[in-house]
Amino acid sequence: MFITTRDYSDFSIDLYLGENKNRTEGFITNIVSLSKTESIVKGIVVGDSMDKVLTTFFSEDNEPISDDYYGDIKILYGDEDLYNKCAYIIYKDDTPSIIKYVGETVVLIFTIDSDNNVSKIEVIETAV
Repeated sequence: MFITTRDYSDFSIDLYLGENKNRTEGFITNIVSLSKTESIVKGIVVGDSMDKVLTTFFSEDNEPISDDYYGDIKILYGDEDLYNKCAYIIYKDDTPSIIKYVGETVVLIFTIDSDNNVSKIEVIETAV
């Protein structure tokens, strides 16, 4: 499997080039955005509030729980499996650090800074 990365001023893109670097098979496997002006997910950009992310996507009002792998998390929807169509907030030192939305073939990751604003957005293709 051949993957190459292209870096731009506010973006990084990983491209899958096929089993034999056959560019006709290629597709994007990962996008990372640090852009404060260009959105790659539903109008959300770096610097937007965590609340904007939570109101843009479906969210149930669940209590935080402890997970063996991540530590303290709050499930936004789905179940505690964390790998099948769900969303959750990962806490570090009682502060939100990551919001993760897991779909059938795509994972969205919003990194949250100490001011509860988005500092990085990642879109990961999981069907590779």
